[in-house]
Amino acid sequence: MTKQFIALILCFTITGCVSTLTKDNNLNERARIVDTNVLNDIKFLILSQYKVESSFTFNYKLNDKELGLSDKVKLIKLLQNKEQSITVEISLATATNKFEQLTLSNKRAEILREFFKNLGSSVKIEFAPQLLSDTLRLVVI
Repeated sequence: MTKQFIALILCFTITGCVSTLTKDNNLNERARIVDTNVLNDIKFLILSQYKVESSFTFNYKLNDKELGLSDKVKLIKLLQNKEQSITVEISLATATNKFEQLTLSNKRAEILREFFKNLGSSVKIEFAPQLLSDTLRLVVI
């Protein structure tokens, strides 16, 4: 009788351990699901922080201080969204010597600064010697 009693107690103990193990496994699986969902949310937030950059290139005519009318219209359309960060990069102008190149490039930058100021846009203007001569690059972020 004691052997049967011991076997019965062992049976209940083992069954209880198995059910506890099953419950622990279910909790671990739920925890993994929650962790995966949280990780997916974090990944989405990280990816949404990256901003898309697009650029537009305009060319000046030789010795012109201003862009053509069609280019100005394109600039106005691109500047309509006030939420964007805009940088204008100006290359060296084509000229016979360095002084004339810098003078013409500065005049172009001044005219652009006034143009953007009249539109009410805050634009960062940078000198970009790596661009081709007589080129203006608009970078929108």
